[in-house]
Amino acid sequence: EYAAYVARIKSEKGTGADKKRAFEDRTWRNRAHTNKEGHVIIPDVQFKKCLVEGATYSGERKGGKSTGPAIWRFFAAGVQVVGDLVLPERVNTVQNSYEGVDEIEGRWVFGSSNGKPGGPRVWKCFPTVVKWQGDVEFLILDDETITEDLFERVLSKAGKFVGVGTHRPAKGGDHGRFKVVNLDWLEED
Repeated sequence: EYAAYVARIKSEKGTGADKKRAFEDRTWRNRAHTNKEGHVIIPDVQFKKCLVEGATYSGERKGGKSTGPAIWRFFAAGVQVVGDLVLPERVNTVQNSYEGVDEIEGRWVFGSSNGKPGGPRVWKCFPTVVKWQGDVEFLILDDETITEDLFERVLSKAGKFVGVGTHRPAKGGDHGRFKVVNLDWLEED
């Protein structure tokens, strides 16, 4: 499908389609989430949504009872992600490239031009972080309901079945999965 699109564009030199493709080739790197220093980030809100969706997916209820309230509500209100996950990769918007990056590639998608399902469709390229790792800090506000064991279970399921990013498993994609390698639970005084 993409090859046919490229062949058609090559045969339509100088047309609007050619200009759209050139624009997309030139600007797709600018779609990456970045901080002020130009580092690529995974926004904290993606981890928060992933965690809440993972709690929903788990189907667990407060106290392990079948009639208790669903735990996802406690995760939605009682957990805060402290900051974005900053990756070592940097976006160089002047040269339209990434610095020190082998882990980011363009992923071409025939998607909605206006972001709404069923709308007009066009080819777009999205930056995709192939491999990433880092530390994400969560602040547990409701530590009576959300225990260390429950948090680790939900976060592990969220990483396996929900993921983060545009093409995550929860949305039918194959990117954004993660594995919890280490969980440090710090008690506040």
